[in-house]
Amino acid sequence: MGIPTVCSVISEQITSRFLLRNVPLETSLQELTGELEAENNIKIHEARRFLSDKSRNIDTENVLVTTYGTNLPQHMKLWLTRQEISLFIDKPRQCRKCFSFSHPTSKCKNESICENCGEQHNIQFCTSPTLTCILCKGPHKATDLKCPKREEERKFLKFKCLNRLSFIDARRKFQSDKKSYSSVTLKSHNDHVHDKTHYVTKEELTEILNQQMLERKSMFMEMINSQALLFQQTMDKYNEHIMKNISFITLVFKNITEEILKQNENETKRPPKSKKTKYEVPNIGTDKQFELSSSTVTISPVFSVERSTSPCSSKTVSSMEHQMQL
Repeated sequence: MGIPTVCSVISEQITSRFLLRNVPLETSLQELTGELEAENNIKIHEARRFLSDKSRNIDTENVLVTTYGTNLPQHMKLWLTRQEISLFIDKPRQCRKCFSFSHPTSKCKNESICENCGEQHNIQFCTSPTLTCILCKGPHKATDLKCPKREEERKFLKFKCLNRLSFIDARRKFQSDKKSYSSVTLKSHNDHVHDKTHYVTKEELTEILNQQMLERKSMFMEMINSQALLFQQTMDKYNEHIMKNISFITLVFKNITEEILKQNENETKRPPKSKKTKYEVPNIGTDKQFELSSSTVTISPVFSVERSTSPCSSKTVSSMEHQMQL
């Protein structure tokens, strides 16, 4: 629909990590990766050797392999042998400055904490006779391997690995599950509470997202259709109003035209107005022109005048008659 979208994929949801033991040091990681991909029909993302605990510069025979896919077999074919593999779960990593499990020492922004008493000072200046853990407030050091907080961190990392979650999502869900578990145990100490949280697979998540997209698309199309229908109704009313105005204007022009035609007919039926005619009488010894009405003057061979309305005198008319007889 032309709408820009952004999609991100969490690596834990599409990859798996397993530990491969007893790999000879003479074997390069490139050779090992090619053999695993050819014999087991898998695609390997990364392979790296673990370093010795005593020296960070010496490789060990343990190799951590990260492969694409979420299903791991119980063994791998390697050089015509079957190698047992195990799902790799991270160990708790503790900050050596504040002894928290949530970040490494290089990114710590907190004040230095004493490993023995849990106060804000260096362990070299500690004078406390008793041990106090900064994490659980128990009578042991903050780095004790039997600390309850360390055991809780192991459970969290296992929870993160088995459910293929990112660190933030795993921490949030792990804390919420722990709270729900505590609330249930407070109500009944005799019931065995099991975690029934269902975590969807990648295929189920894709189906859910597609279903949501279809629902949103249908809602969007319904909204567009309703808006289009409303617009069409508005335009129909507007066109109807325009047609009414056109009809009214046409009727007005028709009435005006009929009135004009009636006036023209009445004017043609009226009698024509009388027109005045100018006559010129020649050879009577005068150059004056007389303006006579055509309805009252009769010109005969003897030029007799029955009635005259002209402004000439009777003496002039008698002289004119005498000359005509001659």
